Amino acid sequence: MPLKEYKPGTTFPGVIGRTFDQSEPSCHDPDVRLREESSYEEKKLYARMMEVFVGFLEHTDYHIDRLLQFLKDIGEFENILIMVISDNGASSEGGSTVPVNENLLFNNVPEGQHQLRFEFEVTGKPDVANGKGAPGKAQLYIDGKLVGQAEIPVTTPLVLGLTSGVTCGSAHGSPVTPDYEPPFEFTGKIYRVTVDVSGKLIEDKEAETRMVMARQ
Repeated sequence: MPLKEYKPGTTFPGVIGRTFDQSEPSCHDPDVRLREESSYEEKKLYARMMEVFVGFLEHTDYHIDRLLQFLKDIGEFENILIMVISDNGASSEGGSTVPVNENLLFNNVPEGQHQLRFEFEVTGKPDVANGKGAPGKAQLYIDGKLVGQAEIPVTTPLVLGLTSGVTCGSAHGSPVTPDYEPPFEFTGKIYRVTVDVSGKLIEDKEAETRMVMARQ
């Protein structure tokens, strides 16, 4: 859908005493990088973001007009006070690089290449006769730093045969939470995958040394 063009002197409904030619652009935010300083790929991305934003505003304007017309049709337009307000603007989670995945921020994961490690530490014995696997403690590490852990009281006994395996980068089975739907494929680039089934927990010698030095 092409953008609307407004000529100087255009009066906007709801804006009292202001016309297009009287409006002054806001000052440039010094914390925002100039367009001329962006790469070609960044410009393409930002242009697409602006297209989506303008399209959504056009969609919003259309339905606001439908609502106003409905109020006029039922004779209640003059009896209703209508206020159109906006949010606080751009999301602060975006930062200067405008990541499209705000979950990176919420999980304290900066953009870029990282090492993720999941460890399961067995804390008890399995009860296979009753269909219960060994309990344990789940631990998630990002770049060697523990960022989350949880106790798992019961697991499901599992045996991998010669024709089965472990899937990495997607989850085709039943979801463990309603927050996602299968296959929930990873959209980034996986550089390396290591599966350690020895049962031994990975020892971070550097982290242990730092802890010892901190106690001194």
